[in-house]
Amino acid sequence: MTSDVNPVHGAGSAQVLTEQDLLRLYESGRRELFVPLAEWLKRGGQPAKAIELLEEGLAEFPDRISGWVLLARVKMQMGDIRSARRHYAHILARHDSGNLPALRALGSACMEEGNLFEAENYIKRWHERDPLDPEAEDLLEELQVGAGEAVFDLSPDPAPRAVLDLNLDDIERDLMPAPSLEDRNAWEAEAQDSIRRKSVSRGA
Repeated sequence: MTSDVNPVHGAGSAQVLTEQDLLRLYESGRRELFVPLAEWLKRGGQPAKAIELLEEGLAEFPDRISGWVLLARVKMQMGDIRSARRHYAHILARHDSGNLPALRALGSACMEEGNLFEAENYIKRWHERDPLDPEAEDLLEELQVGAGEAVFDLSPDPAPRAVLDLNLDDIERDLMPAPSLEDRNAWEAEAQDSIRRKSVSRGA
């Protein structure tokens, strides 16, 4: 595998190196070449080795921002979203508050999650840093449209209704007492009323 463009700057010159060249220089003591070598590993389908190399290199060169960016990208590729976001946040907090790869990644991630407040913060900073980037402009427009369409109902939730909201006094008032066993006329009247209701029901 060879590289199209992978310059290592010397005294006013640039040399294009192959993967083997990078590995040989790295092993000979040029430890600062860990980032392009990790990029080779990533492109070659070896993301786990790339992560290992990046973590070792960043322990020795903690201010190498390109190393943090690549580490976040490889972690994202591996599906470790939480670690990727932590690395991007580390770049913004410790190294470069306007780092475009970090602002893009975090802004887009917050948009996908629906966390519009944080998304707006990252995307505005992204747009300030690169005002000609059409993607940042589009995302800001989406945020503004979303904010205009949002409707917030701040009224308190109604009190939960009971399944049966019964008042015992009303029940006792509405229900007629059963006739006394000694009141024969009342029982006959009740029986006739029952027959009449059934007849009406059949006729309906």
